[in-house]
Amino acid sequence: MEQQGISFTFLLLLISTSLFYNLCSAEEDPEGAPEMPCKAAVSLLMKRQMAGITKCTKSMKFKNGKDKAAKMNCILKCVATGERMLNSESLLDKQNLEEFVKREIPRNLVAKAGPILWACYDGSVGKLDPKEEYCESYKPMIKCIMDAIAKFCVE
Repeated sequence: MEQQGISFTFLLLLISTSLFYNLCSAEEDPEGAPEMPCKAAVSLLMKRQMAGITKCTKSMKFKNGKDKAAKMNCILKCVATGERMLNSESLLDKQNLEEFVKREIPRNLVAKAGPILWACYDGSVGKLDPKEEYCESYKPMIKCIMDAIAKFCVE
């Protein structure tokens, strides 16, 4: 369970790169997120994403450690919702994902990251149930992203 959380965090680090970069930059880029090396992008966002996990974990009510571990998919769903990867109903939709890619993925990484995100989208759209107590329907999406991101910065 811990490995899954770390891997999904790594993905969120990558896909949120330009948001962090834009927060540190005074100017917005009208053509999308600024270019950035893959490994540098991931490194810059590690602290931010860990903060997102911490924030989501604190905002959720867990009965005990076992309940927290069982709801790891829910924590990661919360982080994805906070990053606006999911819509306000915690579901995937095409417009949300298109906006996310343009806003969050550095231009130079879109060609590589876009197909990964779209494949995970295609496999998950219409299959997520935001009312599940343990967020099990999110597991395939999380696994898809984890599997892809493990090789993302390897050339």
